[in-house]
Amino acid sequence: ARALIARRVDGLRRDASEASTFLEAGTHEVPTACRGSERLPAFPPGRDREPPEHRRQRHRRHVVDGVWPAERCGVLASYAASALAPLRDRHGEASVAALGFASREILGDAAFVDMRGALAAMRREAERVFTFGTVTETDQIGSIETKRETGDGNVRRLYPAGALLTHIVPADTQTKQPVRGYWSPHVDKANVPEYDVSAILYLSDGTPEPRDEDQRRVSLDATTDADISAAEFSGGTLDFLDDDDAALYENVKKLKQKETHTTFLRRVTPRRGRLVVFASGEENVHAVGSVTSGARATLNLWLTFDEGLEVKF
Repeated sequence: ARALIARRVDGLRRDASEASTFLEAGTHEVPTACRGSERLPAFPPGRDREPPEHRRQRHRRHVVDGVWPAERCGVLASYAASALAPLRDRHGEASVAALGFASREILGDAAFVDMRGALAAMRREAERVFTFGTVTETDQIGSIETKRETGDGNVRRLYPAGALLTHIVPADTQTKQPVRGYWSPHVDKANVPEYDVSAILYLSDGTPEPRDEDQRRVSLDATTDADISAAEFSGGTLDFLDDDDAALYENVKKLKQKETHTTFLRRVTPRRGRLVVFASGEENVHAVGSVTSGARATLNLWLTFDEGLEVKF
């Protein structure tokens, strides 16, 4: 994963003027999910034996609006702003574990219950878009009965493995930005091998912060005046770092070569109530843009296919 991330970052440096593509609501194919990527050795071992429909789902990103009511997202963001302030680091980030009961004392009962409801909705939606079958909801807190009939006849579900409620403001201008932080490109599964699916729910509205003037023009074209006036923060986009040259994936050795290439940014505009669901593996090298003004609030959920690794709500 380190070599892959370094290559994508290097591609951004080679051609910083490359315009971004904005991912709006819908299903988006991962550009590198071509013939070459299928020839990579499976990670983790055994993935090469997974059914074709599961492999196809790993190569899709889903952007879904309205998963949790916008007004309730705003209320949860307000709770996060006040409750997490004492936990904020010098780089502007504050977060609390969202699974279990540790956050109840920090957030208070009302915010804690609302957060659990949002997590349950995120899980249901991730199962809907990322697997196959129908969902039967028994309540909105997290006791959910779900059946997923896959092509091989097995029941397939997603189980919570980790979650964070996060609130980010601009870093202290007197503090030198370190090499690594929330803005660093990464692969979720490389950090925590148990993660299979990642889901991010925006609790506040934002506008993209382009990297340069060329991207600024693209950003303005994709953002309406209403979006700008309603924005609660700038920057903070979810950026996927994609390499469109599928030929580079014909064998692992080529990942380490110093060929000239360009990394393309696929960016998700922050919108309150917008959920982004994607595979946690090397298909999705991603980063969060630095927050330049206002406050970015998100609820982040990581899911696993292994029931034995489930962390209860």
